[in-house]
Amino acid sequence: MTRGVTGEDPATGEDGTTGTVAGGVWQAMGRGPVRLLFSSWPWRATGYLLAGGVLGTGWLLLALALLVAGLLLLPVGIGALILLCVPVTAAGLARLERSRLLSL
Repeated sequence: MTRGVTGEDPATGEDGTTGTVAGGVWQAMGRGPVRLLFSSWPWRATGYLLAGGVLGTGWLLLALALLVAGLLLLPVGIGALILLCVPVTAAGLARLERSRLLSL
């Protein structure tokens, strides 16, 4: 049995490592719109999208607050430390998003 570039068996479409069918979304879509609506795919995608919007909006508000506080406190000297927190929080958000993608 030969495997494709992605590790999937071209004859059956099965992934050799997990036993699950690769491209499950496309197969679910091929079964018809009603069956797709009652499957878990659109609901999981909606939940992922909403959670990403909440996380992104929360981080944006945090970054804006840190930016304003950092710029206002820059003459005092502590503003530079606050401004350095913005990329640190962005790295934390990126780590969180990667772990969310892996859990899909």
